[in-house]
Amino acid sequence: MSDDFTIHSDPEQSWLEVTVEDMAELDMGPTQMNCSSKREGESIYLSEDPDAHEFVYRYICEKKKPIKYTFIEYESEAYIRYLPSLKKLDS
Repeated sequence: MSDDFTIHSDPEQSWLEVTVEDMAELDMGPTQMNCSSKREGESIYLSEDPDAHEFVYRYICEKKKPIKYTFIEYESEAYIRYLPSLKKLDS
C-alpha cells in the first residue's frame, strides 16, 4: 500500500483517490461506501465525507503513520463527478 495519496477537489466536492487493493488491505468494501464515491478501473475516488475520513482513520490506525497528500484542484466540475458510483458497480 502506498503512503502517498491524491485528493481531487472541485468547487463543491473532494475525493481521496485510492486503489481497490488499498481498500481491501483495510477491510473496506463497496457496501460500506456512500453513493458519492466513484470508481474507474482500479482507482476508487472516496467522497470526502464520510468515506475518505473512514479510510484515513483506518489507515492511521493500521499503519501507525500519517498519510501524505498530493492535491489536484479543478476550477470547474471534476470529471470524477460523472464516473459510476462505487456502490452501483459492486452491488
